[in-house]
Amino acid sequence: MIQYCKEKITNTCPTCHPASKDQLFANFGDDRLKAMAIQIEKRRELNKMEQPKSYFNNLFNSKTTLRSKINSGTSLHTLKLNGYLPESFIEEGIKFHEITKVYTMSSLIDFGFCFSHMRTMGISPEHFKLMDTNQLETLEISATDMLSTSINIHQLAALGLELPFLCQMQYTFSDLRKIGGNCQTLRLLTSKISDIKTYFEPTESEWKEAGFTEEAMNKFDWEVDTQIVKKKKVKIAPGKIKLNPGTMLF
Repeated sequence: MIQYCKEKITNTCPTCHPASKDQLFANFGDDRLKAMAIQIEKRRELNKMEQPKSYFNNLFNSKTTLRSKINSGTSLHTLKLNGYLPESFIEEGIKFHEITKVYTMSSLIDFGFCFSHMRTMGISPEHFKLMDTNQLETLEISATDMLSTSINIHQLAALGLELPFLCQMQYTFSDLRKIGGNCQTLRLLTSKISDIKTYFEPTESEWKEAGFTEEAMNKFDWEVDTQIVKKKKVKIAPGKIKLNPGTMLF
């Protein structure tokens, strides 16, 4: 094997220097993944067979439970090799806050956790702070998913997400209103009226319901850089000229 590797394996980039058809390379990656998959499946079968069957077994085997392994800091890679999956955490009633104290969000995602697992395990709005935008996209978390955790406008603003990203997550002005968004609290997301208008397109009635009056916008220091209420056009009867004495010059 060593001799084979010396002859067939090189340090050159396979993209920049593709191997010729008659040059063979050992494919250890696929073999290793297959071996790992078989080991995981066999380990899962053993775990099912080794489930404690009595109170005393539970008592004396407590050190080998999944929760005890988590608390002792066993790596997720080791747990995976031992046949554990995200569903195993759910079956043992482990809460999401328990694993976030031990493992990073990136390692949990690599292990195979998706948002449905997290929601079942009791994810809270505060846990979104542990995720960056790339991880939110990887987990395909939408506005509906976030709203299912009972997030409020203050918690959403604390995440520091840009408005285009919130729009990408399919947040609507109605969604923001449901979680406490109004003329005062929406100021936590942006300082510009034009941003709210561009990304969430509220109707004139929605602006009014949210309290966006001229007085309120001044009070909460909004940058009014666009018109949100259409001004009514004054109709002038044909053949008549409307004069404003205050602006007439003599």
